[in-house]
Amino acid sequence: MNWMSWIVTILGLIATIIGSYLAIITYISPIKRVKYYLKRTKKWKKINISRDESNWQYETHPEFVIEIDEVGHNWTTKEGWMKDYPDETKHVRAVKIKVNGQALVSVEFISLDGGRYFIPVPERKLISGQSEKANFSYWYTPIQVGIANIIGRYYRDETLEKFMNRHSLTVQW
Repeated sequence: MNWMSWIVTILGLIATIIGSYLAIITYISPIKRVKYYLKRTKKWKKINISRDESNWQYETHPEFVIEIDEVGHNWTTKEGWMKDYPDETKHVRAVKIKVNGQALVSVEFISLDGGRYFIPVPERKLISGQSEKANFSYWYTPIQVGIANIIGRYYRDETLEKFMNRHSLTVQW
């Protein structure tokens, strides 16, 4: 009879651990979970919806999806971080992280050099000047970097970090 009480005790401990894990996952805010999931780039799987459209789904928790809006707009402003590209066409689209279909985060991504680059539009802050002579500071947030590491395209730069170095961009935590 003694071994039976040990089995019941062990099963009780296992049930407590599993229950605690499920409770923690349920009550951690979705934005904290997104930040955690964005660091695990290999767990995001590309899902082709059509020939020209794809989403990315988190493997372990498929309710987390990165979605690129179909419709965007042309970008006509020349920013200091943009180098000269052979193809001057610039197009901006919203990239959203959705949980159960509800948008949690929205980040603008810009397509540069005829689509060879697809990167987040950096955050910016006016340092000095006005109008044509304005000086700005540019940077990326950790969420922008996380999304870019999953869905970005960098052509010759290969990674967002190399692109950032070439364009003197930083990440602000």
